Amino acid sequence: TNQASQITASAIVNARAESDLSSANHYSQAVAITNNVASNQVGIAARFAAAATTYYTYRIRLTAGTPNHRLAKMVAGALTALLDDDVIDGLTSGDTIRVDIDGSTLIGKKNGTQILQVTDTAITGNLRTGLDGFANGANRIKWDNFEAADLVAGGQPFNIRDSYALPDFVSATQL
Repeated sequence: TNQASQITASAIVNARAESDLSSANHYSQAVAITNNVASNQVGIAARFAAAATTYYTYRIRLTAGTPNHRLAKMVAGALTALLDDDVIDGLTSGDTIRVDIDGSTLIGKKNGTQILQVTDTAITGNLRTGLDGFANGANRIKWDNFEAADLVAGGQPFNIRDSYALPDFVSATQL
């Protein structure tokens, strides 16, 4: 695992992966580790700017409330909701949350099922991903098994072995 934990008792929390993906069309996902505080929201970020607090996010509230699922954009530290719902299903430890950004389409998924979809053109070109959330004071949130990758046409991660027959290894004499 590669567990991450909020270390300060602040409301909005985020962390950026410090390496670029190849494309601004990518996904980011992590497993939520919950603490059952009703107002906490565990989120995941895509198109995270390299030098600013600007990104898209998909957040899920830990217990039923308003909103329960949210797609939003954070631009220079200011959060703007793009789409919310009030579906009462909460979030439990072990749930996988994922955000896909493909062109101007932002999709939030929970355990592989699409929950929300919205179109927005405000954030373009950013190649990083990360974590996002909202925590109620000292009741900190955690993530596990973070991953991110580029998408190819159709919104799926690119796997070079799916497209090309590659040997398992290349020896020095084959180069």
